Amino acid sequence: MIALAGVALAALDVACALRSAADQVSEQTIFPVVDIESLKNDTSTPVEELNQRISPTLHAVEVRSRTESLALSCKDTIRITVFNAERGLKWREQCALLKSNPLLSGTQVLLLNEMDNGMARTGNENTTANLAECLGMSYAYGVEFLELTEGQKSEQQHAAQLGLHSALGFHGNAILSTFQMENFEVLRLPGAETYWYKGGFDGERRLGGRMALFASIPVRSAGGVADGAVEVVSTHLDYFVGEAYNRLSMSAIASQLERRGARRALVGGDLGSPGRRSTAANLLVDSWGFSPAARTHPVHCNLCSGDWMMVRGMDQIAREPGRSPRAVSSEGLSDHNFLSMDLETACSGT
Repeated sequence: MIALAGVALAALDVACALRSAADQVSEQTIFPVVDIESLKNDTSTPVEELNQRISPTLHAVEVRSRTESLALSCKDTIRITVFNAERGLKWREQCALLKSNPLLSGTQVLLLNEMDNGMARTGNENTTANLAECLGMSYAYGVEFLELTEGQKSEQQHAAQLGLHSALGFHGNAILSTFQMENFEVLRLPGAETYWYKGGFDGERRLGGRMALFASIPVRSAGGVADGAVEVVSTHLDYFVGEAYNRLSMSAIASQLERRGARRALVGGDLGSPGRRSTAANLLVDSWGFSPAARTHPVHCNLCSGDWMMVRGMDQIAREPGRSPRAVSSEGLSDHNFLSMDLETACSGT
């Protein structure tokens, strides 16, 4: 367990705040949904039509690129981490753990699920932007759901007691990186919309639905010549809607990777699997040339939950202690844990 004193967390806040705004270039923004109250009160229009009204929000990507982002060489060994951060509520402590734990520190690509932006339950903060700033990373963020309530029933009750209201109602997936990123895209994964619009398992009414966020990390040869890209996907599939939906959604993701010309690919996130059995992960291995899950996950994965990191075209995965695929406890900072691995990007023809 990592022990963090209040003074240390305060110092962390200051360190994040002191980063110069000049070090960042805000490239894209997701604008608020202006008629959200009418959407909350509309109980007669089909969810598909309501989603069409907010389609610009559901397909937009918020991007903030740091000017000092690195170029990725095809011979680089990179550290990749996957984390369902449970709304990003404890982003300060999560940042501290990502910096201090030797199994996580130095993460260069971080795939995140369940990140809030403008939700009362997380102080109306942009938790992705805050965590990225604290870690000194660029980020891309896409909206999975537009929340029509203040969250689950306990969160709704808490907000009502304190008179809190969400400013934006965004909840989604993110990709953070120390490397340059480009070609951002949201792929909607239809099939779960009605379940969540009706309140899901705990009264949390939502528009939108599951999605996958794509980004390309350009790769250069040792001589600086363009050598393709690593196509990165952060997604959250659906335990409640089921494995048939998850497999169909992963087929759509894999097809989109083909359209993007992905020789090297990384797909990570909460795949909504019942324990360590995932038809979505199996599909990537059986039909799309991804490495077997046993190569990209620890042998004993009791901390892995339904989280996965799947790789294609980058088979040089580190095996030495401290760098082999590993699950790392989040120390109670989320209801999920971290997955992390180190691998070589691989040059063309190797």
